[in-house]
Amino acid sequence: MDRPQPGRRPFEDPADGTLDLDTAGAMRYAHAGVQVRFPDGVRDLEPHPAGEEVPPHEDGTELVLRFTDRHYPLTLEAHYRLRAGIDLIERHLVLRHTGTPTDRTITIVRADSATWVLPRLGEYRLSQVRGQWCAETRPGLPLRALEPAARYRDTVTGVVHHGAILLTHGPHPDLAADDHASTLVHLIREPA
Repeated sequence: MDRPQPGRRPFEDPADGTLDLDTAGAMRYAHAGVQVRFPDGVRDLEPHPAGEEVPPHEDGTELVLRFTDRHYPLTLEAHYRLRAGIDLIERHLVLRHTGTPTDRTITIVRADSATWVLPRLGEYRLSQVRGQWCAETRPGLPLRALEPAARYRDTVTGVVHHGAILLTHGPHPDLAADDHASTLVHLIREPA
C-alpha cells in the first residue's frame, strides 16, 4: 500500500527523533532522553558541542563527546566504549554541574544513556519477546517438533542451540525492527 510521506510541520524540529542524545527543549516534542530543571524553573536544554576526547584504555577504545548548555553551568558527556574482542558498544552519560559552590542545584529529571534511533525504513515491523520472571525470552511463536535432548545448528549463523532451550525460549531475538524482509530460520539437527 502506497502511503504519502508525512510532510514537515512548521512547529517541528527536523532533528526530532533522530538524535542519539536527545534533550528536552526548543521545538522538539519527541521523547527526550535528557531532562533537567534549572533553579529558575527553566527546563529547556541547549547543548552546544564543546569537544571530544579519545582516552586510552587497556581493553578497548572510548570516545567521549562533550556538550555544554549555552546558558547554564551544565556539561553533558556521552561516552561510547568498544571493548576488545566483543561486538558491543557500551554507552553511558555523565552530567556535570560546572558552576561555583554558590550556584543553586540543578535537578536531573531524566538522564538516559542514549536514545535508540531506528534506521530509516519504508515500513517497520517490531518483533518482541514475552515472558515472565526467568522466562523473558519466550518468543511469540514457539518452535515445535524438536527433540529436547538434541542439538540444532542454525544454517545461516552457524550457532548451535540445545533443543530444550529452543522449545522453551526459542532463538533469542531480543527486540528487533526490520523492513518486513523476513528470512526463514533453518535448523539442522547435529549428530549425537
